[in-house]
Amino acid sequence: MSRFKLPFDVFQRYQTLGMALDAIRRSGERFRILDVGGRDRFAQKFLPDDEILVLDREPASDGSVDVVADITEQGIDADEFDFVVAVDVLEHIPAGLRLEVIERFVLAARRACILLTPCFAPEVVTAESIVSELAKARGDDKDRRWLDEHSGNGLPRREEWRARFSEMGWHHFERPCGSLAIWTALMTVRQALYAVPHGSRMLPIIDEMYNRFVFPHDLHEPAYRWLDVVSREPANLPETFLRPDPESSVSPADLQMQLDALLENVSTRYWLLDNNRFG
Repeated sequence: MSRFKLPFDVFQRYQTLGMALDAIRRSGERFRILDVGGRDRFAQKFLPDDEILVLDREPASDGSVDVVADITEQGIDADEFDFVVAVDVLEHIPAGLRLEVIERFVLAARRACILLTPCFAPEVVTAESIVSELAKARGDDKDRRWLDEHSGNGLPRREEWRARFSEMGWHHFERPCGSLAIWTALMTVRQALYAVPHGSRMLPIIDEMYNRFVFPHDLHEPAYRWLDVVSREPANLPETFLRPDPESSVSPADLQMQLDALLENVSTRYWLLDNNRFG
């Protein structure tokens, strides 16, 4: 499957991860990476030339998990990997253990630890609550399970991380990854489409349109998710990656127009499909 056909929320995180690593990478350089919580092996789709070892607390029947362990208990040798990455993992770890786990990541990484994480803000909590209630209404235990863990553990708080990173003398860069408004709109649409006849056939269209045309400009705050690069030595991320040129970015208003056009396109296609004129 083309990575552009992945669910938008999956593409958003792993494309950002790939972009961060490629921004650091020197020509021809191949990284050794520990992917914590990456049992679906999505990272390999975006980093096909790198050596990736997956650690996850749950085994996989297809053997995609290399090490089955709970990262809150499992030690990692210092400097064992070029990078340790954790994509949508820390919100599933109890709040009191997160900084200890991040320290373990940073010490295990020769170059840097890269985190992608939904972070606390009152509006993020509200948005996740809405999506969770929609999933509950249609009996989707999988989506609810992950969101319930977010609320049960509490979402990570950025101010606590910044203070700890500063205290440790670590280098830290951050960047928003996906506006909250767009995440909420698309997650709500997904739940609605799952609930209507033929609706799930529209999801790949939404995903590919977002992934190809909206994602490159989806950097505005308030954000649903954040990228953090944490290291003991400078990670040498170029300024153009950390702070994209505002002249080349799309304004929130224009981004909203793109989203509206995307959803209108899907609405038209669904009407045609439901009337046996499409597909």
